Amino acid sequence: MAVRAGQVVGFQSLERADPDWPGEGKLPDGWAIIATFVAQGQQGLGIGGSLFATTKVAARAAGIGHIDATIRRENAGGLRYYSAMGFRDYRETADTISKRIDFNKSI
Repeated sequence: MAVRAGQVVGFQSLERADPDWPGEGKLPDGWAIIATFVAQGQQGLGIGGSLFATTKVAARAAGIGHIDATIRRENAGGLRYYSAMGFRDYRETADTISKRIDFNKSI
C-alpha cells in the first residue's frame, strides 16, 4: 500500500494463480496474478514503481516464477505501466492484453 500525507494513494495485490481454475486464462503452478491501483491524479509520480519494487521482493520470497498482468485494452495507462515495469505481451483476447514477467530473466 502507498500512503502520502495520510491518504492511501495506491496499492498492489499479488496472488498465486490457481492451476485448477476452469476456462480461459488458466495459468500453471508457479504463476501469480498482479493488480495495481493508483488514485486518480496520482499516476506518473512513481507510486506504481515503488509498489512493484516491494512486490518483486515478496514474489521472490514466495517462490513465484512468473507474474501475469491482464489489462483491459482501453486501459492505456495500465498497459504502459506494466510495459515500463518489464512485462511483455503474451496473450490477447478481444477485450484484454495479458502481459507477463519472468523472474529468471527480467527481475
